[in-house]
Amino acid sequence: MKKKFFLGWYFKICDGIQNIALIPSIAINSAGEKFAYVQVNTILDSYIFNFNYSEFFYDKKAKKIIIGCNTFSHKGMAVNLKNDKTEIVLELKFDKFIKPKRHIMGPFRFFPLTCKHEIISLKHAVNGSLEINGHAHVFSNAKGYIESDYGRSFPKKYLWLQCSDFTEKECSFFLAVAKIPFLFFSFTGLICTLNLENKEYRFATYNFSKIEKIESGEIVLKKRNLRLEILFKSQSGNVLFYPEEGSMDKTITESLDGKINIRLYKKKKLLCELTGQNAGVEVFGY
Repeated sequence: MKKKFFLGWYFKICDGIQNIALIPSIAINSAGEKFAYVQVNTILDSYIFNFNYSEFFYDKKAKKIIIGCNTFSHKGMAVNLKNDKTEIVLELKFDKFIKPKRHIMGPFRFFPLTCKHEIISLKHAVNGSLEINGHAHVFSNAKGYIESDYGRSFPKKYLWLQCSDFTEKECSFFLAVAKIPFLFFSFTGLICTLNLENKEYRFATYNFSKIEKIESGEIVLKKRNLRLEILFKSQSGNVLFYPEEGSMDKTITESLDGKINIRLYKKKKLLCELTGQNAGVEVFGY
């Protein structure tokens, strides 16, 4: 496997009482040193568990990731993570995935970009148990989300929002805006999907959507006669590590209890207004 490379998956589970994200990943730095990790984020704290690279195994056909004695798959996960201060035990089962209609990156997935993204499940039900240092919790029809990233480095400037818990309707939402290096220049890339009662509204650079406004806590998107207004707020956040040139030594703060308000217009007609909670929020440079 080549140098300056990372590969990771992101599993998020939330029910409003206990929100948790698990990130099994590998990284190979510029010196060719190989590492394996599992990062865990909750509302209260974040943790990192280190493994030897030889303990990592990925079965692409079975869609199964194994790091040490921990198994992550499209069917669920069985996790027993331990270090000197923390023990996390998870036994979870996943129901049927709601997937994007097409690959979220569109034709950009074929470009030589430093970071590529895939949404595996926009939303699915999660059932099972969690224990952190002896404190137990049961997930019953919690909301799950799964994505994957790979490449050399995360963008130096990006905004990431994800929410599957809306008050008004059955809905899931994802957005990423990033400054993307490409050959000898860089551009601002957008990928966003709003899946509303099985109808997908997609806004992306490759379908000529525009970012009309982006500032602290607000972003406005436009695609032909559709306009998407998003307000977001982080409630709290914990530190996670992310890759740069294959080294996992940079940090970002991620919130798992963010709030999101969405308004979708067609011309001047309001199609829907949605209020989301337990959102994932990462803001770096914006």
